[in-house]
Amino acid sequence: MLSLSTFADIDVELSKRTELIEECRNNERYLGLDYRVICEENYHHYNSSAYNTKYSRSNAIQRGHVRIAEFNALHPGSSKSRYKDYGLVAKMLNAFDVVGVTELTPVIASDADANARLVKFSVEAKNSLKVYKDEVRILKSQIARRASVTKSRKVEVFEKIIKQLESDLKKLSSVYRKPGYLKILDALRALPGGQDWALILSPRGEKAPTSTQEELVGYYYRSSLVKPKTNEFCKEIRVHGSAAPFACIIDMNKEYLGEDKSHVFSRRPFMAEFLSGRFSFTLISSHVIYDSPDDNLLKPIFESSLGLGAIDDIGAGGGLTSNNWARFAEVQVTLEFINKFANERPREDIIFMGDLNLESNNPYWDKVLDTWPGAVLYIDEPTSTSSKKFTGGNATKGLASNYDHFIFNPERTKECLDDNGDIAGGAFNFQTGRFGNLIDNEYKIRIEGNGPTYRKNTRKYNSLVAKYATPFTETTMSQYLTIKSMKHTSSDGRFSKSENAISADSNENKFHRENFTLKVLDPQLNDDEYFYFYEQVMSDHLPIYMECSTR
Repeated sequence: MLSLSTFADIDVELSKRTELIEECRNNERYLGLDYRVICEENYHHYNSSAYNTKYSRSNAIQRGHVRIAEFNALHPGSSKSRYKDYGLVAKMLNAFDVVGVTELTPVIASDADANARLVKFSVEAKNSLKVYKDEVRILKSQIARRASVTKSRKVEVFEKIIKQLESDLKKLSSVYRKPGYLKILDALRALPGGQDWALILSPRGEKAPTSTQEELVGYYYRSSLVKPKTNEFCKEIRVHGSAAPFACIIDMNKEYLGEDKSHVFSRRPFMAEFLSGRFSFTLISSHVIYDSPDDNLLKPIFESSLGLGAIDDIGAGGGLTSNNWARFAEVQVTLEFINKFANERPREDIIFMGDLNLESNNPYWDKVLDTWPGAVLYIDEPTSTSSKKFTGGNATKGLASNYDHFIFNPERTKECLDDNGDIAGGAFNFQTGRFGNLIDNEYKIRIEGNGPTYRKNTRKYNSLVAKYATPFTETTMSQYLTIKSMKHTSSDGRFSKSENAISADSNENKFHRENFTLKVLDPQLNDDEYFYFYEQVMSDHLPIYMECSTR
């Protein structure tokens, strides 16, 4: 029998699905996108028809390999990453062919409020236009029969409002706050030859109990070399809709695992299947919980994952700690699902990847990996960034933890191994080399020398302020815009009326202007925040990648 709490969980789930479907439809409605969009309950698909005309199996085979990557993008579109350089992010991701991206977010906070006002304004403005035009027609008819100064003033004001509303309705796309996941896609498609990039997005956000931010997972793929493919598991759990079952959130429920294990997860993995040449592969991406939940959840989670006996392993020196047990629990249940799925479909190539928040050298991996016999953990180099120049007296080189990984069975997925039996790939360090130079050339204002503080290149500093901050003090379309009340008055000031209209968002513009120097420029001038600007314009994680044969 279903409990009241179960019904409450179902209501929340349906509400989340409905909210993001509405966001998907509003993206299509108000952004004037030049590609097809599918908004359904299992996934959302942007530039969804590209693979039909762009994909070439022969070209994929001739090329010989497909580059698969994973990237924690650090909440693009949120205030946490207000100064993310989407052009540079796109240039980096363009080096790969399919990228599982975590920490994507729906439109949130002030952006969500602004979009809600826009949607309401759009409806009201269209209705108001009809009313005002009808009123003007009636007034002009009355004035033609008998002149009236009051009615003439009303016509003047109403015509001013009509003109304003018609102008504003044409500008809705400039007011609508674009989600970060589409900013990445649009930046990819703006690159030379980038029109074939597409995005499959998870259909709802999920979050850890200790977090206020719901997150999404997306697969950005180059449709000329990669095409989505029907996934048998997603086909079986397919809910309402007509779109092909390419992708879905793995529910981790009783129907498939014999026990409902969804409570183990803060954010359930998102699965999608793709084809490149002769290589068919299923990707499962996840951003594993970081902070362990309350102790009252410890036993229920262990019972469904690591086993109650494993509670004794916490702090016993085998790698399981009070900080990471919930992370290992999520990974183990995911591997349990994969093992069952792999046994049912022995020809499937399955790759689990993500920000797992676990170091590869942790000895507890040996126990967890046994859940999917033959599975191997890849990527043992640092994958997250450090703001500090030194930690404990040691140079960080801008790098910190080894948290992002691929997991797959090398006997099953030989396509992703080189002649030495290892993967051809690793972590892409955007802070160094040619790509690091791109970032430095644009944003670095520090004059190198002996720390712990540094001089700034004043000329470049002022130039960047003028480029990225100053425009938000002027009335330009580059500003944050919103819907606010505007007063319309007749020429003699004797008749006026208020109506909602497009206006500059003074609070958002002030915040953007003042924080650019505080987050991107000034931190460069001390050792404690030496590398922080890379996080601000890119992310606090590096992408990981590997090449897999398409032949």
